[in-house]
Amino acid sequence: MLSSSSLSLSRNHPVTPDHNAIAQFLRTGNVYGSDTIYREIQVLEPASIYKIEEKFEGHLSLTKQYWKSPIEINEGSSLEKSRDVLISALLNSFEVFSKESLICDFTAGFDSRLNMAVLSQFKPFSDIHSFVFGPDGSKEVELVKGYCNTLGAQCHHFRLPDDWDERIFEYVQKAMPITDGEENIFAYAPILYAQENKAHDFQYSINGLGGELYRDFWWIQEILCSKRPANIDRLIHTRILQYEYDYSIFSDTWNTKIGDVKNTLKAAFEKTLSDMNLHTSYNNLQIDNLYFRQKIRRWAGRTMSSSNHFIHTIAPLTLKKNLEVALTIPARYKRNGRLVKSIIEQLSFPLAELEMLNGTPCQNFRIGNMHKFIPLALDYGKRGVRKIIQKTTNRTILVDRSINYQPSLFFSYLFGNKDFAQAFRYDSLITAGMYDRDKYMRFYQRAISGDFPYYNQLGNILTLEMRIRQDKIRDNNI
Repeated sequence: MLSSSSLSLSRNHPVTPDHNAIAQFLRTGNVYGSDTIYREIQVLEPASIYKIEEKFEGHLSLTKQYWKSPIEINEGSSLEKSRDVLISALLNSFEVFSKESLICDFTAGFDSRLNMAVLSQFKPFSDIHSFVFGPDGSKEVELVKGYCNTLGAQCHHFRLPDDWDERIFEYVQKAMPITDGEENIFAYAPILYAQENKAHDFQYSINGLGGELYRDFWWIQEILCSKRPANIDRLIHTRILQYEYDYSIFSDTWNTKIGDVKNTLKAAFEKTLSDMNLHTSYNNLQIDNLYFRQKIRRWAGRTMSSSNHFIHTIAPLTLKKNLEVALTIPARYKRNGRLVKSIIEQLSFPLAELEMLNGTPCQNFRIGNMHKFIPLALDYGKRGVRKIIQKTTNRTILVDRSINYQPSLFFSYLFGNKDFAQAFRYDSLITAGMYDRDKYMRFYQRAISGDFPYYNQLGNILTLEMRIRQDKIRDNNI
């Protein structure tokens, strides 16, 4: 069965849990490829034409995939030419949608700033409505407010309401059908609230999803970009499985399944790259294609389709023509955000001058501005130490947790509700067979007490449990 909503099918048709897909979701918050957590349901392949065959009782078959992301790099292009071609593509893509009733996400990083720079070519900053979401006192919120004050842009700072402790479970429940339970609904609940509030005053929302493909975000660990196979094992280890995770709470059988996710991902990623000769194509382009064909397709695609329930969501950096240009640009121009910085400097130098989260301007390094990059040494030092600690102690440190609302706060609100706290104890779980009883209860009690680094893992566990409680399970083989 295929559908744009797996939840619609699983609530009405008997389904069988897919252990490999469930393990992926529990470990990463995503299911990669075309699978879902049920054997009978798959998502449609991207950019594809299907045919319904009457003689096979409505069997759906793939007849043609009409587009794929590029697998070669334009090696002869200069930085200036690459920049200008990409600017032209971005301007053309922005030109086709209405600029009225539009709000643009604005953060202290690269991607939303790139969108703002392009948008400023169509209307003055004073007419641009920007959106930032976060608590009062957040460093990022204060930076964005400063940007808007300097540029004259209109800033909409959205906060969670004072009664969020009473409303959060309502939004967690609403997030299930909106997301199909295919992402962590505890993480999406505040995003859902923000999207609802955007929609009160605006029809369209621009976000920066896909901007990682315009810089070295996912392949920075490759160090040397050349024509050779990308190190998929290292990508999985340092990018996808980098955060804290407690394997001990699972039963022996499921501990093995969760531990085998790295092999499942490697097989899925190698299949994804089957149209590329890994020995004659660039390793960074291989990883960019993985990010686009897997992460953008399943995670970003789900986020956008979920938000589209409330407000028309536009992600210009994921549009086909923009990607066709961006992915073919040589890696040396994307290192350290050179390409994005060059575009922003070209389109809006005042915007490029404004300090980012790491304390440096969104500009390329030159002799004349080298003094502005002193904070970069400290930032790189923090990143290096954080990565070492993640890999050696299963902990994440040196993160500015004031930037965003923290999951510990959300779960403290939820556990303050005795009914909620009781509903996910071991003896109440449909999925109880996946866990070691004593270790799960210690894990769960730590979450209630607040001394806990595994809130993302817990969110995935509870999302899965809530999803399965609603579905028509053919064989509870968990």
